[in-house]
Amino acid sequence: MATASAQFTMQSLAAAGRSESVVYRPSAGEARTIEAIVERAGREAARGGAVPRMVVTVVNDATIGITPDEIDSGGDRLDVAEHLGDAAGWLQITEVMAENIDFITLAVR
Repeated sequence: MATASAQFTMQSLAAAGRSESVVYRPSAGEARTIEAIVERAGREAARGGAVPRMVVTVVNDATIGITPDEIDSGGDRLDVAEHLGDAAGWLQITEVMAENIDFITLAVR
């Protein structure tokens, strides 16, 4: 579970418009809306075309974020906009890139 400092940091980023709401859709369980820092890294060839490539950082918490233990890489998805302000589409969580007590960073394609 993330520290109060991590929760405060994400709330502050949201208030400053530096994070965005995404929907976490676990392969088993209920979807939930969480705040995330989204780094859009362009597109890459996959699935017979080109798909968005993103790095998403969320609070390491089962209620207001995501925990590494609950992630099913390749099965879980995030609803996130390819371009800020666009309608969100779903992308698969492909990898937990980094984690600590406060945050986890995910590769999303």
